[in-house]
Amino acid sequence: MSIAVTGASGRLGSFVIDALVERGVSPTDIVAITRTPEGVRFRDRAVTVRQADYDDPESLDLAFRGVERLLLVAGTEIGRRLRQHRNVIAAAKRAWVGCIVYTSMLGAAAEDLAIAREHRETERELDRAGIPTTILRNGPYLDTYMERAADDVARGEVIGGSGRVSAAHRRDYAEAAAAAILTPWAGRVYELGGEPFGLAEYARELSRVSGRQVAFRALEGEALRSALVAEGVPADEAAQAVELDAAIARGALETESSALAELSGRRPMTLAEAVDEALVTRVAAA
Repeated sequence: MSIAVTGASGRLGSFVIDALVERGVSPTDIVAITRTPEGVRFRDRAVTVRQADYDDPESLDLAFRGVERLLLVAGTEIGRRLRQHRNVIAAAKRAWVGCIVYTSMLGAAAEDLAIAREHRETERELDRAGIPTTILRNGPYLDTYMERAADDVARGEVIGGSGRVSAAHRRDYAEAAAAAILTPWAGRVYELGGEPFGLAEYARELSRVSGRQVAFRALEGEALRSALVAEGVPADEAAQAVELDAAIARGALETESSALAELSGRRPMTLAEAVDEALVTRVAAA
């Protein structure tokens, strides 16, 4: 059985490959597909690495040769992803790939969430393609929050809306993706996420671990956009952040589903554990 993972040089893709090996898949049965082969960093070097680009159908045709199961990790270039995903799906059909697992977005079904449109349309493209497909609607990445944790502590303040998100670590989503690609439940859609939390809780955890007071200041709409721009966030990214914040306020990125734990076979990392890991590790390394 040949399993291909796209986006293999990214964190999610590389975590999936590690998870597949840990679940007993022979590294020689794994194809790591990436635009930048020099960027791969999974542990077992017996994995086959193939160069391909979502914008280059010919490279995808070569990369998918002999592939039976495919994990399509969503592209990161907003505004270009739908065309890129169509290229991947078309190449998978030409290669007679037997099944696809796609990493979509929690809230993808919400028609009023513009940033989810490309995921929503990709799901429809997969349905039309006729290839047995499993959809993993991943919530926000908990480790992305942790990337800014030290800066938030230094600033002493977290700004944003009062909604809640079901964020989970990429490693947990990777475990779920590995399980899904090994047991492809065609037609299933999984709403995945960790235990919901809000920014006020995030700020409290930062205070607990750092020993410094980190306040939460509720902002939304134009006030949030202006504050982000004042902090140096580019205008287009600030606008996207405001839209995302509004979606969070509507509950679009929150799920009470236990599907992540059930699919991955383990309890997802909690907010408290993630903050401990992020700040304690940084202090220890300093």
